Amino acid sequence: MKQKFKLTTSTKMQSLKGFFYSLIMLFGSVAFFYYLFGKSTFIPLYLLLAIFFIFYTLPVILLYNNYLKYAENIVVVLQENTMTINDKTYTSDEIDQIEIYATIQHVKKSSGAYTFSHNEYYYYIAIDLKEGETIVLNSLLGQDLDEALKKAFPDTKIKYTYSFFSRLMITENSFSKERV
Repeated sequence: MKQKFKLTTSTKMQSLKGFFYSLIMLFGSVAFFYYLFGKSTFIPLYLLLAIFFIFYTLPVILLYNNYLKYAENIVVVLQENTMTINDKTYTSDEIDQIEIYATIQHVKKSSGAYTFSHNEYYYYIAIDLKEGETIVLNSLLGQDLDEALKKAFPDTKIKYTYSFFSRLMITENSFSKERV
């Protein structure tokens, strides 16, 4: 079965879904506390907004902009044992391993009450080719890209690296051979 992944408005919005839910909860909480306690909650509300910005907003903004850079003008088509990226085709014989950098929440498909807004929606994939090149794809191309890769390349070694925010950022060091 052929599957196509590319950056679209829909995939962008899907990656921001958790952030929007958190934003609704935050402003709902602020309105609720302001309604209950009035202006006496002015300083605690600013503190709540600062904490939200640091733990929810800033990581999403940074990851989103970082992933956008690596997802623009990329089209991935997956078929059984074959992957085409922008008209260049790779087969399972050319792939050494696939490494998926994601949070435990994304891999286990569960979030719980303690999750941050980037935990479920942001991950990237480093595909090491036998010739030494590394291809990097990320979740802005599609939230189920990792699952589709596992189905398309069932006999290829797939390694999960559980990561927190700083390890989810894609940098030049993210896909150098020394990281293995």
